[in-house]
Amino acid sequence: MTSTTGTLAIVLAVAVIAGMIFLIPVLLELRRAVHTLNSILKTTDESLAPTLRELRATLENLDRITTDVSTVTDNVRVFSGSIRQVGKDVRELSGLISVLGGGVGAKVAGLRAGVGAGAAYLVKNFLRKGGTP
Repeated sequence: MTSTTGTLAIVLAVAVIAGMIFLIPVLLELRRAVHTLNSILKTTDESLAPTLRELRATLENLDRITTDVSTVTDNVRVFSGSIRQVGKDVRELSGLISVLGGGVGAKVAGLRAGVGAGAAYLVKNFLRKGGTP
């Protein structure tokens, strides 16, 4: 029994030594792979930082552009509404002048008044907005 136990101990010791001999290169290779992975991650992090800053600035610019487009759209909507109103007023004035029997001079004066009112509203709107469309 002693020789069997001794033999098993020797076989076990040889197996452990063989496993260690096999694991040493594996661990060294694993260490190199981890070192390479760390350098890749560091390089990637250094490369992405400026890109992310630039992306943030681009998104802020897009937000400003969207706000400006919204403001311009509102201004155009108001302006087109005022043009429609001037057109209605000119038609009503023209109808009133033709009913009253006025001449061409009265029609021209009415048209000039309507266009003048529209232009005054447009100038007032641009001055109120600070001169930016």
